[in-house]
Amino acid sequence: VNIATARAAVRNAASEGAELVVLPECWNSPYATSSFPVYAETIPGGPSSLMLQEVAAEQKVWLVGGSIPEVDSEGKVYNTCVIVNPEGEIVATH
Repeated sequence: VNIATARAAVRNAASEGAELVVLPECWNSPYATSSFPVYAETIPGGPSSLMLQEVAAEQKVWLVGGSIPEVDSEGKVYNTCVIVNPEGEIVATH
């Protein structure tokens, strides 16, 4: 549900003329560290980061993906911000 809501928000901002869209922290999960393991995904390749790439390219906007719970190959969980360019490429994570 949050992924669809975020996609709609980006589309709406772009339709209003935004060239840069910034989503809030933990937009795809409850704002609780206990929820992070449940919602964590790989970056790139997880559903949230894929949506960010798709909608940034579709709308031709820079997109700062707030933050999403990320899990690495060792199972460690991070609160990661994804930055996507208007071509849909992840250009930075933090």
